[in-house]
Amino acid sequence: MMVCISYLMKVRKTYTLNEELARTLEELRWANRIESESKTVELVLRRGLSSISSAGVYHDDKGIERERADNNRAYRAIQSTILKEHFEEFVVIAKGRLLGFSRSLDGAVELLKREAPDARHAVVDKPSLKTEAMPVWEALLNRLK
Repeated sequence: MMVCISYLMKVRKTYTLNEELARTLEELRWANRIESESKTVELVLRRGLSSISSAGVYHDDKGIERERADNNRAYRAIQSTILKEHFEEFVVIAKGRLLGFSRSLDGAVELLKREAPDARHAVVDKPSLKTEAMPVWEALLNRLK
């Protein structure tokens, strides 16, 4: 029998800091007698995120979550058809509907810009059995700028 204990494990990530920021964190650690660098970073992140949240700079936008769910639902509804007929093309879905297909990523981005310029979330990918929209796709975001 296998038991999942992942809730007991900490998530480990690596970040790169510039010298000045690393020095500032180290000074904060020693001035406040914080036992480790990771606890110092955790403190700074928690306080920073709290102040950003209370200032109204960051908010969890349910509209984007709804668009993502609509886009994934639209993809699943046509998945079997596009897997057969458009496997080598990029599928573009936004606003919960199929916008079209393109043979290139640049063409797909242009299609998205033209057909749904105000979309806050989209599926732009080559069809596969595992396609699901990700919250952020850097390649797409960079091309949309």
